[in-house]
Amino acid sequence: MRIVLLILLLASSSAQAASLARADSLYALRSEGAEGDRALRAPIAAAIATYEEAAAEQPQSIEIKWKLLRALFFEGQYTGYSRTERQAWYAEAVDRAEENLAEAAELCGGSKTWERGRRAQVARHCDPDDAAQLYLWSAVAWAQWGRASGPIDAVRRGMAAKLNDYAQRVIELDPHCEQGGGQRLLASLHARLPKVPLITSFVRREQAIPLATAALEIDANHPGNRYIYATVLLRVDPERHAEAEAVLRALAEEEASGPWRVEWHNLSRRAQRWLDGDYGP
Repeated sequence: MRIVLLILLLASSSAQAASLARADSLYALRSEGAEGDRALRAPIAAAIATYEEAAAEQPQSIEIKWKLLRALFFEGQYTGYSRTERQAWYAEAVDRAEENLAEAAELCGGSKTWERGRRAQVARHCDPDDAAQLYLWSAVAWAQWGRASGPIDAVRRGMAAKLNDYAQRVIELDPHCEQGGGQRLLASLHARLPKVPLITSFVRREQAIPLATAALEIDANHPGNRYIYATVLLRVDPERHAEAEAVLRALAEEEASGPWRVEWHNLSRRAQRWLDGDYGP
């Protein structure tokens, strides 16, 4: 009987691993058929559906939770949704992110450990790298929801504080998460947000460039790191305009390739808009 139970457990574990592997494989195909930074909905929808299946099979998997949020972000951002559609899509993503964070706290030693524990403390209960990813993609969901919903709703729901807290947590748990994703988020926050008492009192302009530089040091080729670095320079230190422009020009002229080509194309297009003067520091 014990042997039979062991075989059944191994078979179940193998099937669950296969489900997640299928979802990852479909996610890697998200750029198939894309034109520039506009992706087709069918490939990413297939990945999302498969991640949903994996999540139903493994409701306690933090890895599946963050990968599903990542896939939801891609569909909302790159498949041509209207602003109204994006607003609804990211509202759903934000609700899911908050539910996931609450569930993860129970899985990872309780709220105190999950929210304030060091990497080693979190590691006693769950994978701290997955924890960092969940915080990161939850922050991304909030950021995109805020852009689609407007500043009034963003202030009302405390979006800025959440972004700051979540990005800080990413760096505490895994400073190399998504090649400097936490640093990118914080650099952008400190460079862009106005300092408003009780709302964005955490903003420190002087931290923006060091954070953007830290992300660049983690991965100097990452297009997001280069984009954030250049735009932070333009916002915080306009005297370094020539340096920022050189970074943006190189990014705008690159030929994007691979599974990340839609995201890369998007950053290239945004870099060109800065060069054309469509954005201001």
